Amino acid sequence: MRQSSNKRRIYKHLVKYHTRFSANSKMQPLSKLPFDEITEDAVKLVYKELGIEVEKLENCLKLVKEWLNCETHLPKDVDEVLMKNFILGSKGNVERTKEKLEKYIIAKTRMTNIYSDRVPKDEEFSLYPLQKVVFISPKHTPDGNRILLCRLPDRDPTHFNHLNLARYFCLTLDLLLFHDTSVGYNFIYDAAGFSPNILPKFNLRLLKEVSELIYKTSPMRIKSIQLVNDTTTMSTIMNIGKAFMSQKLKDRISCVKFEELSKIYPKDCLPIEYGGTAGKIDDGNNNLLEILKENKDWCLKSEEPKLIGPISDDKTNLYSFDDLSMNGSFRKLNVD
Repeated sequence: MRQSSNKRRIYKHLVKYHTRFSANSKMQPLSKLPFDEITEDAVKLVYKELGIEVEKLENCLKLVKEWLNCETHLPKDVDEVLMKNFILGSKGNVERTKEKLEKYIIAKTRMTNIYSDRVPKDEEFSLYPLQKVVFISPKHTPDGNRILLCRLPDRDPTHFNHLNLARYFCLTLDLLLFHDTSVGYNFIYDAAGFSPNILPKFNLRLLKEVSELIYKTSPMRIKSIQLVNDTTTMSTIMNIGKAFMSQKLKDRISCVKFEELSKIYPKDCLPIEYGGTAGKIDDGNNNLLEILKENKDWCLKSEEPKLIGPISDDKTNLYSFDDLSMNGSFRKLNVD
């Protein structure tokens, strides 16, 4: 009976640990979250599905901290909640956690075009509605996953800016890394807005770097990738992303019909426009943007962690595309 009571207290503590109110986090607290508060049951499900006991997580955290203290190029004050989410995403594998966390820190240091000056500016959204690019489901699916619905809201490429899109998308992913607790993520890509005339606006090197961030560096466990309204343009872009996917992840890619989404997922996880009951998609998008605008200190703090010293010679290529010569766009590229 006492053991059950202790576990309950532990999970209640973990609920606070994985939300914006975490006392263990060095990040500024968010004024609110773009999804429902993490519940005790949700935390229990995540730990159960990932096969991690609280004691194991704490032990892994201790080992990761000891490793950071031994590495002269890595910061010692990495946010604890961030570290725990890396551990959870690696299912308690300490070596995998260390590898992903180190790549993440190197990426944040080197990719200054993505990870600097992160506070959203009105001028970035005035000509092209970037806030409509990603919708975060307010609730978990029954198996503990969260849905990310990604799309291009405007087929007119005149004001499309690939870098601004990548910056906003990566900022959204960092919000999830610091404040969400999920078993995994279901990515839905609506390709309706991916017209052929927008393809030349994509920068090949940037697409490769962001693909590596999402599919190889991030601890986010991608449970599925579903393409809706698939187009040749979307297939071209997805083929680039596949270069950084494991075969296991490639096997999780599927094309589904628009009307099938509400049969695959609970309706309270989908916006009204996609057959759900989770409010209008624009309302959810605008809410996320307003949260980021309101929390300028958080956005600036999210530029960390960064390297504090030079990388050893054996790790100089840990996160580098210098040998790929991918500086151009798709204008002269043929992708099978």
